[in-house]
Amino acid sequence: MLRYKKINPHFLLFAAYVLSYFILRITASPFLDWDEAEQYINSRNFNLGDTQQPPLYSWITRILSIITNDSIYALISVRYICLYIFIIFLYLSIRQFFTSKKSLILTLLILALIPAYAYTINFKLTHSVLVFAMSSMTFYFYIKVLKKNSLLNFLLLGISVGLGLISKYNFSFLLSALILASLCSKAARKAFLRPQIVISIFSSLAIALPHYLWLYKNSESAGNYLKERGAFKLAVNTDYNYLLNFFSLSFSAFSQMLIFTAFLLSLYFIGKFKKIGTLSTKSTYSESKLRLLSYISLFSYLIPVIIFLLCKSNKLLSGWLSVSHFVTAILMYMLFHKFSHLRFYKLSYRIALASIIVLFFIKYLWIFHPNIFSKVNTININYTAVINKLEKLNLEDKEIICDNQMIYANLKILKPEWSLSYFKNKQERAKTKKQISDLKKQEIKAPYLHNKSHQNKNTTILFFLHNKLK
Repeated sequence: MLRYKKINPHFLLFAAYVLSYFILRITASPFLDWDEAEQYINSRNFNLGDTQQPPLYSWITRILSIITNDSIYALISVRYICLYIFIIFLYLSIRQFFTSKKSLILTLLILALIPAYAYTINFKLTHSVLVFAMSSMTFYFYIKVLKKNSLLNFLLLGISVGLGLISKYNFSFLLSALILASLCSKAARKAFLRPQIVISIFSSLAIALPHYLWLYKNSESAGNYLKERGAFKLAVNTDYNYLLNFFSLSFSAFSQMLIFTAFLLSLYFIGKFKKIGTLSTKSTYSESKLRLLSYISLFSYLIPVIIFLLCKSNKLLSGWLSVSHFVTAILMYMLFHKFSHLRFYKLSYRIALASIIVLFFIKYLWIFHPNIFSKVNTININYTAVINKLEKLNLEDKEIICDNQMIYANLKILKPEWSLSYFKNKQERAKTKKQISDLKKQEIKAPYLHNKSHQNKNTTILFFLHNKLK
């Protein structure tokens, strides 16, 4: 008789979590936001890269675009597919250290109490969600290689590293931390200095090398992008004001772990002084595991800080360090269980679930009742109404130039037969005005979706029309 493995009920819980946010997103708006629009434009061809980000997200978007014939819902779903992959491999990574119950609780706590994973990625960001997925996947196969030196594990580790390197560049912070931590750990050195490591190296290079060769050939364009973002200032700054700015930004980046840390400390002191909780024997975690996680956590924060200090950076965003926050969370949870005799399973589980529900409700209010926050979301623009208003104009033999890429991408999907383009920046708009004499400015008053919640406000969308070149 055939035996079927039961689906882990925790996976179904994670699926429900991701699906609820996906449903909220498409209910809020059936149109692309700024990041999704950017990826739609970048994914028109299978390019080896662009000047801003590695190409993996664009490739995934392109594949789904081809399969679904540019379905907006499919394009939106890419973020949530990546989110589910991140959560699954996060749980599986934690499972390598804890029991099933503890792993579920810690996964939920990470999703509830670390802002980078709890709030931002559910509606915003594209490459960051992807790099979180690749980071948790890489960490999982890294631990699997330490446990079992099979050829398959080395191959899967190499593939996940290769995919991580073409997901987002800050993946290299975690990868560097894993390499340095392996050199510092005797058990890890023994595992990774085996001949099988060649399989990992070659498989990762086969995936990532084409993009980095492209990046080398286009280094000038990439450098200009970094300058525009203000990421690096290589010139010597004698007044050292950048240091003060840098450390304030660094604190903001590291503060992502404050809520999680405060929660564990609260449980520890409550258990110590109030004697509340379930009494349990002291957990025995091997010192080698603790040391390895400590090294990974330390290096994953130390490396980017040193790099940005040496490069006179004045910009250290929290998202750049968040690829390894989950490793730090695992380490802290392990230390908590090592030094505390009391367990708070039910309390931790309830707090995590309550936090997740509250965050979901806040997101719901943010979307459907923006007057509470005095901020309207760009995804709430009603592009169907915009198209209806544009169609009333005489568009025969006209080319429409959109004021930004988000407007362009949404109109291009909804009206592929129209002749559309867009201005990449203000400089391009000014240059085009000089070059095209018959360029006519057209303003459209666009209503918002769920207009009652927006107090019947409108937003002005700018277009430029001119005759098509014959």
